[in-house]
Order: sequence, then structure tokens, then C-alpha cells
Amino acid sequence: RKCYLYNSTLAGFLRPAMEQLKDLNINRKLNVMEYTQDYYEGESSNYSLFGGYDGFLLKLTRFFVHRKAWSIIRKYKTQGKLLDIGCAYGFWTKFSRKKGFSSMGCDISDFAISQARKRFPDLEFFQMDIQKKLGFPGNEFDVVTAFDVLEHCKNLDGALQEVKRVLKPDGFFLASIPDTDFFPPENDKDPTHVWHMNFPEWKKVFHRNNFRVEETHVFPWVFKKTRLYKLYWCIRFVLLRPK
Repeated sequence: RKCYLYNSTLAGFLRPAMEQLKDLNINRKLNVMEYTQDYYEGESSNYSLFGGYDGFLLKLTRFFVHRKAWSIIRKYKTQGKLLDIGCAYGFWTKFSRKKGFSSMGCDISDFAISQARKRFPDLEFFQMDIQKKLGFPGNEFDVVTAFDVLEHCKNLDGALQEVKRVLKPDGFFLASIPDTDFFPPENDKDPTHVWHMNFPEWKKVFHRNNFRVEETHVFPWVFKKTRLYKLYWCIRFVLLRPK
């Protein structure tokens, strides 16, 4: 049935408030559902097209991503304490431990941490929110990594300041981020992504939080050159050092 109040002239003044309430309700639902099992494995999950977070296609993707990340890290450090922020099921945490680091992981998701502990009981995993104070002392880690994490952080400055706090002065931070130059917002189907920026915009954020960019890589490089990113996916690795 047609709602005459909603479509009336008077409702023209009320409609913005009504739409705002609707958006708030949607946001509340999103906050409740963020990073539960449904986020990783549910039918409406962003990963469902790839067979779930632990599906074959993402396993294959991780195989190459982890090796690319390691090729960057090993140029600077091959051992020390490593914190994997947004560790999810702990795959990169385990990979870096095998390479010689004393690695541990943290994630905002209780469900993800439970899965990581199940898969890798020999490693330490913690439920923590990078946007708040982490339960680690300052100057604790030689390397901090955060793959596909920063775009989720509403309090992005707070998250970066916390990374800087737990990082040793001679340590470095390796992040992977989406870049709108080859990953436009309209291609992004994850409603928990709150930041859509190109690299110059990301760089301003890093500088504002007293990080300098040491090096950056688009991965897979061939996807950017051939525009195959339109068919699947492409990220940018950024290696940062505290100023």
C-alpha cells in the first residue's frame, strides 16, 4: 500500500530524518554481525564466492600473498618478534613462525581467534581491537603486519598510533591496503570497509601518524598492468617505518 505520509509534502521535511534512522538501524545490524562466523563462512559472506574463507581459491591467493610479503620482510629482518594484526585464522602467523620469527596474532573477532587457536595450538592468539590499546608493552615488536585490516578501522589514526607504540624504534610495519586507482569502491562488496583511498591519500594518513613509506608494491603486478584486477583482485603492500 502507498504511504501517503511518506510521500506527502510534509514528509519532505521528515524524510531525511527517517532515512537517517534507517541507516542507523542498518549500521547497528552491521556492528552486531561484524566478524562473526557469518562474516567468514556464511552465505552472505564476502568470501562465499571463493568457497569461504578457507576455500581453495583463497588458499591459492594466500599462497602467493604470503610469499610476496616474505620477499619484502626478509630484506630487512629474518628473525625477531612479529605481531600479526587481523590474523583471522592464523595462516600468516604460522607462515612467519616457520620462517624463523617469534610470531603471535591478534584479531577483533572472537570467532576468528577460536579458529586460529584450533588450527595452530602451538601459537599465541589474542582477541584485541587495534583501534583501542593493545595488551602489549611499548617497543615490543620488531615487525608488525596488518593485511587487509586498515580499511576496516573507523579510528584509523588511533590504530596507526597503536601500531607505532608497540613497534620498536628500528622495527617496521608491513600493511596491505586497497588502492582505489585499481580497486574502485563500486567493486568493493565488503560493508565493513570504511576507507576507500588512492595511494597518495593513504600516504598522507601514514605521514600524519609519523610513519614514512620505505617501499610499496602492487600485487599481483601483472593484474594491474593487464587490468585483470577488474576480474578478481589486486592490493598494494606498503612497508612503513616510524619517523
